[in-house]
Amino acid sequence: EINSQIRSPWFKQFRKDCVLSEFYGFSIMQFWRDDDGFIRYDLINRKHYDPIHRRILKYQGEIDGIPVEQFPNMLFVGKERELGIFAELLPAVLYKRGDMADWARFCNIFGMPIREYTYDAGDEQARRRLVAEARSQGANAVYIHPKDSELTLIEAANKSGSSELYKTFAEYWDSKISIRVLGNTLTTDAKETGTQALGEVHKEEEDEMNADDRDFILDILNYDMRQIFADLGFNVEGGEFVYAKKDKINPSQQIDIVQKLSSMGLPIDDDYLYETFCIAKPDNYDELKAQKEAERAAMRNALNAPDDDGHNHKEDNKKDGSNTVQKTIKNHLRGFFGLAPLPGADSDF
Repeated sequence: EINSQIRSPWFKQFRKDCVLSEFYGFSIMQFWRDDDGFIRYDLINRKHYDPIHRRILKYQGEIDGIPVEQFPNMLFVGKERELGIFAELLPAVLYKRGDMADWARFCNIFGMPIREYTYDAGDEQARRRLVAEARSQGANAVYIHPKDSELTLIEAANKSGSSELYKTFAEYWDSKISIRVLGNTLTTDAKETGTQALGEVHKEEEDEMNADDRDFILDILNYDMRQIFADLGFNVEGGEFVYAKKDKINPSQQIDIVQKLSSMGLPIDDDYLYETFCIAKPDNYDELKAQKEAERAAMRNALNAPDDDGHNHKEDNKKDGSNTVQKTIKNHLRGFFGLAPLPGADSDF
């Protein structure tokens, strides 16, 4: 029954709301069972709960409310005076939002060409016609002035440098937000200095934060939710929530490791190989295994058996192999020494 509850949509959403409690500061939920027997819960609006005095507020601005103890199966996740990660990210988000608005305005003014229209000072009809024409041709900047007047356009001295400043400022706050939420930057954005080694280090940091979140959810399920499960009619005695951890492996690297271990003579379980490489195990596995063993035994007997003339080819192969090894060693030793000096050279020996 618990497994069917775990597979239901409410459980997935419940885990998300538990993690979001770290961002908002807290989450409060009330659990109940529907007619089909599945667990449901209502996420109480955080604006209508006073975590310090433990009161449910009918209106957001109320000072006093109803004690939370009057409602059954209530779960509070978080800390009473915790502001949450969103409060820490607020300055970064506001700075980045203002920077993006200024950057968009900069691109509007200096990134598009400026159109200039001139007309005779006394021709009002021509001026109106130019204004209507300018409005129909786009939203970039337009300057309309009489011919006798003078127009001077003063632009930014270093437009490319100003644009780079906006970009650098936005990327700075992006990295700060990413570090606070994920613990790193290289798992979401590859910088110019980013390498695979740095990426692996950042990925390890992110994995540690994910493992901490998983432990946080397990603590809620195994301790805070235990009494709620019992009140809803589930037998929790002797039960425990755990994660079925399965490491991600690279098949090509893993098969190389298996081959090296096998060449060292280390026995390897066949079931491990089937599970690791996702290969279906044959139904007549025992029969095929016995057949393979019989073929190997027959091959070994054939190599050890002597011929009609009484020669043992295995022993001959060993002898040939030893001679070959000796010849090879001699060749290596011969190449180690240099040529002898020419006759007539002085020598103390």
